[in-house]
Amino acid sequence: MKIPYKKNNLFYWINLFYVILILFMPNFIRNRTIIYSIDAKGYIAPDPWNRSNPWLSYSFSILEIFAVLYSFICNKNKKIINLIPVIAIIIVKEIVRFIFGSTCIFQYGEIGDYSMILSLLVGYGCFLILTTKPIKMDIEDILDLIIIINFITQLLFVFTGRQNEYGGRYAALGSAVGAVGQMCFMYLMYFIFVRRSSKRSFFAITSCLLSLILSGSRSNLAFTLLFVILFAYKIRGGLEKNKKKRNAILILVMAASILIPIIINIPSLSIFDKLFNRLESFVSEMFSENRSNYLDSDSSFSGRIMSMKAGFNILIDNPFGVSSSTIDLQIRTQENGYYTFPHSTFLSYYLLWGPAALMIYSFMSKYIKRAIRVRSETIVILVSTAISFLIYGAPTISSKSYFWYIAIFAYCKQEINRLYYNDSGITNSIIESDGTI
Repeated sequence: MKIPYKKNNLFYWINLFYVILILFMPNFIRNRTIIYSIDAKGYIAPDPWNRSNPWLSYSFSILEIFAVLYSFICNKNKKIINLIPVIAIIIVKEIVRFIFGSTCIFQYGEIGDYSMILSLLVGYGCFLILTTKPIKMDIEDILDLIIIINFITQLLFVFTGRQNEYGGRYAALGSAVGAVGQMCFMYLMYFIFVRRSSKRSFFAITSCLLSLILSGSRSNLAFTLLFVILFAYKIRGGLEKNKKKRNAILILVMAASILIPIIINIPSLSIFDKLFNRLESFVSEMFSENRSNYLDSDSSFSGRIMSMKAGFNILIDNPFGVSSSTIDLQIRTQENGYYTFPHSTFLSYYLLWGPAALMIYSFMSKYIKRAIRVRSETIVILVSTAISFLIYGAPTISSKSYFWYIAIFAYCKQEINRLYYNDSGITNSIIESDGTI
């Protein structure tokens, strides 16, 4: 007899709680359940900016085993996104490198550096748990869930004084400040241009905007403003999808124009001084005639240019990429004059994953072309994300980030296929069984 997995069913809530626990796992739980860990500290040069931790410090909890196993044993929702071939290509690539004596993931740490593979599998497994029948959670609900909990955990960091070490920025559980900002940017593109659901509209968009501000991510704020302007001709179609979404945006725009000047001048909110000054300076300078001098003098911007140069130098020396260990990539980036990684998601992942990265990029290209053909608003999400990945970001070992990317692209794929196959006169059963990544 089948158990009906409804929202009032205990098993539904157990699964939901498990995924939230894994993606937002507090350190006091993780540190007591670690069964594998690796640290880059013994391989990389000292941090010239004196930050307390090296970029990579990964640990795998025994609680995450179920998510990893589920990513292999679940077949029902791999029809939407199937990452197992990607993982297989990465592993084969590393074995080949090992055989030919090149750097590989097996040579770092006590038993090897599996941080990227494990974090990807955990994020993928959590996505399958929530979206596989009979639980079948709607992806729009999933996107809301991550954004809202991000914001709640940021507020906890605010109340406990856990600012980022520079700029007065606030991260969220399971995500650094840049990753939080990136999620907010992608969510805003989805919400403004694509979102169909009218549930939680005001609460979700408010959480997202405040989360973006607390993250202090200037790049993602700039991306949001840029792509809203570039795709302004599509805003009307996006707002017409539901009245609640339209009203939520209008209320927020009016409230922001009134409240932001007041909040900035309230002395009791001085804990946000660094954050507001950072964002205010960025916005004002970017719209001034002095912006070129500002960018030249800004250490974050100049560092990004240096990192890209280092990345291209690595690519010239290694046209097929390096190993899939972030330690390997960081060592090579340091040898080329920059401390961490090339600040380009696309470039970093090609260097790390090689053919597997090209497989993912071809998947994105396929659905960008298909979105253009069927005139889907998801083109805004795909194009804005692709451009940001080209000039922003770095490799990640956060399972929540992988979960987020998978959810966003799965949503785009479903929306595009719905229009594509309807235009072609193909039934929904074929839509659900359409291909893998």
